[in-house]
Amino acid sequence: MNAILLAAMAPVLWGTTYLVAQHLMPADMPLWTATLRALPIGLLMLLTARIPSAKWLLRIMAAGVLNVGLFFALLFIATYRLPGGIAATLGATMPVQAIMLMWIAKGQQPRPAQLIIALLAIPGIGLLVLAPTTHLDPVGLVAALLSCSSLALGTFLSKEWGKPSDMGVHTYTGLQLTGGGVVLLIMALVFEGQPPTFTSSVTLGALWLAVMNTGLAYFIWFSQITRLTTTQLAFLGLMSPVTAVTLGQVLAGEEFSPVQWCGMTLVLLSLIGNQFLTLRIRHQPHQATTHVSTELIKD
Repeated sequence: MNAILLAAMAPVLWGTTYLVAQHLMPADMPLWTATLRALPIGLLMLLTARIPSAKWLLRIMAAGVLNVGLFFALLFIATYRLPGGIAATLGATMPVQAIMLMWIAKGQQPRPAQLIIALLAIPGIGLLVLAPTTHLDPVGLVAALLSCSSLALGTFLSKEWGKPSDMGVHTYTGLQLTGGGVVLLIMALVFEGQPPTFTSSVTLGALWLAVMNTGLAYFIWFSQITRLTTTQLAFLGLMSPVTAVTLGQVLAGEEFSPVQWCGMTLVLLSLIGNQFLTLRIRHQPHQATTHVSTELIKD
């Protein structure tokens, strides 16, 4: 199979998160849904792994709390409170938040064009969530945006800290999933009590989220990412919200107003514009640039 087609399967699988969670998992247990997605597959990935030193273990687990624990928790809170297409589109604003984080934390001021492109997403989000006929849950809206903030900060720390030179991506991913999964398990027990009853639909949903949506998707993404050029990888991350919107329209009967479609278009244009600019900057190695990685964006 063509490498780019194989790699594209990962964000497509991530885009199914919203539909599967909303229709197969218990609606009042977002924390248990997040736990079942992260912890079992994370532990399986570590069965044959060599555990690093305490210093590295603490760093990787801390990054996992942000990249998996808080991110998954907020993601599923948003998923259960918003239409899948809207939740996914809000979640796709993570590159914009990453630009601002790098500016604040590292002093890497974005170029004017980069800042303009980033700001383009703001009116888009406004049109998406504030349309006159729209009645969206404010908790879901805040959770969707905060999930991006958590992932952006987790990605930043992961890049700052790195990983041991002899550690494979499989082990690194497993440790982050396990670290975040343990935090999710504690939160689920405290706030939601006993785990859900494993009916046929819950079992099917949990298996899909853990094995396909997380285990297989992450394995495909990290195994193929080095085989493709930057240009080929640039737009793959956008396939997650596109998949979520398509599934919501075709299978879930979600209906968006013309104003909301305009808002979604502005958000996607902002993301696409940022990708084009990032590619241009990458080909100017002797200039100080702000680099926003799209390879680590995961729903």
